[in-house]
Amino acid sequence: MYPKVMIVNATGLFYGQVMFIGRFFEILNQKLDILHQEVSRELAIISFGKSSNLYTEKLRQIVILRERVYILAQRLNKAYSYQMLIIFTLISILILNQFYFLSTSVNRYARYSVDVSSRLSVAVLFMCILNFHEAYKVADVCEQAIEESRATADILHKFNALNINPELKKNIELFLIQLLHHPLKFTACGMFSLDYTVIFSIITSTASYLIILMQFDLADNGNRNCTTV
Repeated sequence: MYPKVMIVNATGLFYGQVMFIGRFFEILNQKLDILHQEVSRELAIISFGKSSNLYTEKLRQIVILRERVYILAQRLNKAYSYQMLIIFTLISILILNQFYFLSTSVNRYARYSVDVSSRLSVAVLFMCILNFHEAYKVADVCEQAIEESRATADILHKFNALNINPELKKNIELFLIQLLHHPLKFTACGMFSLDYTVIFSIITSTASYLIILMQFDLADNGNRNCTTV
């Protein structure tokens, strides 16, 4: 029970803080989209005038705020990186162990009619689902934050279709370069990314190791039968 409590506590804290990071990026993207609409509206009425400096200043404020949110995300990732490595390793081991127990229980019942407590099997299956849910919850919130971060570049590209002044255009290009060289990512000590790819990794690795363990189990049972005969 202790590993489960540790998993829930660590993932819960990390989930909440990454969710706020994603929300911050969403708010900044909304402000950037509003800025694009304001620039488009003014260009549709008159050519750029005194308002160009105002829009440039607004863009700079968004750049500064986004840089601070990015630094906050990097510090958060650094603070929880080691914990996430332990948590996801533990989740993978627990899921493999629980699936192996269920597989061997079904196999023994099918081959030798050895009955296993249905309550125990249901409890193990339930814990397996909970462990997988914790991993998916972390991967999903990280993926959402990353997608919000990537959406900033899509909004900036909309400005290329507008006939804006050189200063604002230069700031937009610098912003795009900054996004290109500083993409948002969450990792577990740099060993794997905390996004949907880690879920597929858990599934594939669990399936692979489960097949290997089942083969060893079948081979061991075969040797015992030969010895008995």
